[in-house]
Amino acid sequence: MNTEYIKFSTQTAGEQARRLLQRNGIACTLRRNPNPNHKEGCSYALFVRGNIKQALRLIESANISHLGTESYRDGR
Repeated sequence: MNTEYIKFSTQTAGEQARRLLQRNGIACTLRRNPNPNHKEGCSYALFVRGNIKQALRLIESANISHLGTESYRDGR
């Protein structure tokens, strides 16, 4: 199964996005990126339960810096 997530270069930006989404009723979890690109920094991943495109629109409308979305095979 492929899992899609939103990438952040810093934990701070990821936490801002997590709080924003939770205030808007979107369940999510911030973790270390399971497939990091070390050129992009520390790399944190926000896993969204629900519509990731809607979550990304909210994050962008709040001007929270992100590195886009990515997916990985989680082995399920």
